[in-house]
Amino acid sequence: MKIADICSISGGKDSTATACLALDRAEKNGRTPTFVFADTGNEHELTLAQIDYLEAALGYPIVRVKADFTARLEQRRVTLPIEWRKEKRRTFHVTDCAKAANCGCPVKIMPAVPEDLIERAVQLMTPTGVPFLDLCILKGRFPSRRAQFCTEELKVEPINRLVHPMLDAGTNVVSWLGERAEESDVRAKKKALQTILWPSGARLILYRPIHRWTAAQVFEIARRRGLRPNPLYLQGMGRVGCMPCINCGKDELAAIAQRFPEHIDKIRAWECLLADASRRGVSTFFSASMLPGLPGEEDNPVRAAIDNAIAWARTDRGGRQFNILQHIAAEEAASEGAMCESAYGLCE
Repeated sequence: MKIADICSISGGKDSTATACLALDRAEKNGRTPTFVFADTGNEHELTLAQIDYLEAALGYPIVRVKADFTARLEQRRVTLPIEWRKEKRRTFHVTDCAKAANCGCPVKIMPAVPEDLIERAVQLMTPTGVPFLDLCILKGRFPSRRAQFCTEELKVEPINRLVHPMLDAGTNVVSWLGERAEESDVRAKKKALQTILWPSGARLILYRPIHRWTAAQVFEIARRRGLRPNPLYLQGMGRVGCMPCINCGKDELAAIAQRFPEHIDKIRAWECLLADASRRGVSTFFSASMLPGLPGEEDNPVRAAIDNAIAWARTDRGGRQFNILQHIAAEEAASEGAMCESAYGLCE
């Protein structure tokens, strides 16, 4: 039975290290891996340039794939008016509630949406050419840590459209994944090797060769192959996927605002656009629960608007104190040019 090696590559450190291992294996078994990059439309320009660089440096083509939400947006143009013309009720069940009918728990009622707002939202249900933005318009919201639908819809599904036909045809597929345990609790629980039996009899093998590696190890294997790291790692970024990512940290968000204000402008514009596609009439890139210390109510999503998030990122002590050292560093960067700020010690 045929075997195909598919290696996902994002332009980041982990997928680059995984690509190096895939090439090491290819040199031994003679199987040529297929490298795939899923373009979300929300990457930094330096990451897109890094993909071009890796394609040349590795000596193998990198297949570019993109999610397409055209059909789903067209369907949403039909279903949205039907849903928004109805009153929406949501019951907030207390801890000990059996969730039975008429349980008496608090109910939040959202009235029907005015026709002019419905029409405005329907007009937005057309493709923009940016998969990330199209998905958010379709959902009427940005992804969040609790509802991280972006990874599945923008990366996994487009790559699956390449992989699944191979499996259907009876080809075994080894999917090389650059996922490390120390990145998150969710990834730590995954196995380094998983096998899924396909209806055709083929096997999908999910292989995470760097699952127990450290960040230093993944940078080192790329260095040994003579590969340069993504330049964003030298500019205060801990991750190089979306710019910004909904999972980015406080320091990283402050660095993005300092170095790449045009990407903050982009998010600000998207927040305004998404407000019209949301039944609530507001949609913010970050959740209010991520911004402890900002004044206002915890359940008020307006608190998490991108400008408030940037203001919070420039504070210490949970948002209670302005970070003067960070401000001085920003002033020096503005006058003398930004210095290397690698969180991984790459400047040494």
